Amino acid sequence: HDFVLGAFADTGELIGSVGLAVESRLKQRHKALLFGMYVAPEAGSRGVGRALLTACLERARAIPGLEQVNL
Repeated sequence: HDFVLGAFADTGELIGSVGLAVESRLKQRHKALLFGMYVAPEAGSRGVGRALLTACLERARAIPGLEQVNL
């Protein structure tokens, strides 16, 4: 269930990213770590970060048994 999402400019350039890693240990599988949140400075104030975070959390909600996302 681990994944990394990217945001791209119209030119195809990567301008942002965020990842999610779900704990692999049996008793910790209800937890995940949001990591690698980045938005290029030139893409700031365009909603890229908000869109990445929203997409990440929507996808996380679909993971069975996941209850907690840590930053």
